[in-house]
Amino acid sequence: MTKRGLDSLLAINLLLILAIPIFWVLFVVWLTDRACPVYVSWRTGKNKRPFKLYKIRTMVPGADVKGTSVTTANDSRITAVGRLLRASKLDELPQLINILKGDMSFVGPRPNVKAETDLYSSAEQDIFLHRPGITDLSSIIFFDEERILAEVNASTQFYHCSIRPIKNRIAILYANNRSLVYDIKIIYLTFLSVFNRQGALKRASQILSLFSKDKWLANVAVTGGDVLLNHSSQSRYIKRS
Repeated sequence: MTKRGLDSLLAINLLLILAIPIFWVLFVVWLTDRACPVYVSWRTGKNKRPFKLYKIRTMVPGADVKGTSVTTANDSRITAVGRLLRASKLDELPQLINILKGDMSFVGPRPNVKAETDLYSSAEQDIFLHRPGITDLSSIIFFDEERILAEVNASTQFYHCSIRPIKNRIAILYANNRSLVYDIKIIYLTFLSVFNRQGALKRASQILSLFSKDKWLANVAVTGGDVLLNHSSQSRYIKRS
């Protein structure tokens, strides 16, 4: 209840402070193609309850039917303005409304679309015990996920076999050890990721090491997932020059 109250209080204050900047960003996105600048997508939340997630649109209209749910850095569906928004994570700001509605929290496992969550293993079902969040440890560690996916041939398969299981494992580890102190640290590291990627990764891996002694997981964390591109078991996915 304390976490929910703090989430709501912070979300209200941020919306009041950022209302005008958000409006201008939405206006710029609308100017690019005269289409709705808000992207709405159904996601699976706590207890598998579906909810509408809000984002500033970063792709061309109708992108959902023009490709897969896995997005790479060189995805042709991303607009020029959208690339800037995704790099700075400003496209996530409308999710403050999701927090006020009670669908999400500031820190928690990132919500996924039903087509993805239907593929979750029995161990990954623990994700649904928690309210999804705007950010979490896996979001910081895989901040450059789209770049990693752009370096492999079968990006969808690589995501399902390599990235998603690790992200969900990290999310569950956090959920089992969560605290207000860790939440504050994760929010700080999310902002730090935009300006100091390596510094954020180092601190995120230190937090993760308190949750698990798995050296492989620590290596994934400190490299931001890049180690997956060099792992022999993933060689069938890697692009060859």
